[in-house]
Amino acid sequence: MEEKYTISEFYDLWVMLARTTDALQCIRQNYLRQYGVSPEQLATLNSIIALSSSADEGTSIAEISRLTFRQPHTVSEMIARLEKMGLVTRTKISPTQNLVSITVTEKGYEIWKEAHDEQVSKRIFSTLTKAKRERLYSYLEHILNEARDELGPNPQYVLRPKSK
Repeated sequence: MEEKYTISEFYDLWVMLARTTDALQCIRQNYLRQYGVSPEQLATLNSIIALSSSADEGTSIAEISRLTFRQPHTVSEMIARLEKMGLVTRTKISPTQNLVSITVTEKGYEIWKEAHDEQVSKRIFSTLTKAKRERLYSYLEHILNEARDELGPNPQYVLRPKSK
C-alpha cells in the first residue's frame, strides 16, 4: 500500500470533500448543458423554489443570498441572467424601497424539474446502499450545520483576506 503524504486527518477530509465536490460539479455541469443552465443557475432556481411557499409567492434576494452563501450583488446578477433567459421574474414589492420578489416562471420550473430527473447522480450514489446514503446525508448535514454556526448570523462572503 502506498503511503500518502498528509498534513492532518482534518485537512485530508477537507481536501477529499472538495475534490469530490469538484468532480461531481464537473459531471453536473456536463449534464446541465443540454438545458442551457449552469449548476449555479439551477441552484438559484432551487433556492427560489425552496423559499417560496406557493407558486405565486416569491422570495427576496436577501433570502436567496443567505441560503446559497452568496453575496446579494452576486445573487442579483444571477437573477438578472435568469430573468433574461425567461426562467424567473422580478416584481417590485415597494415603490419607495428597492425590494423585489423573485418568482420562477413556468419555463424555469420545467427546466428545474427536468434537470432533477437525471440518471447520473442515481448511478453514482446508488453505489452506496440506502443506509450508507442516509448516513452520508446525515454526516454532510451535520458538517453544514457546523459550518453555518461557524459563519454566524452575518457571514462574510468575501473570498480575500481582510486588510490590516
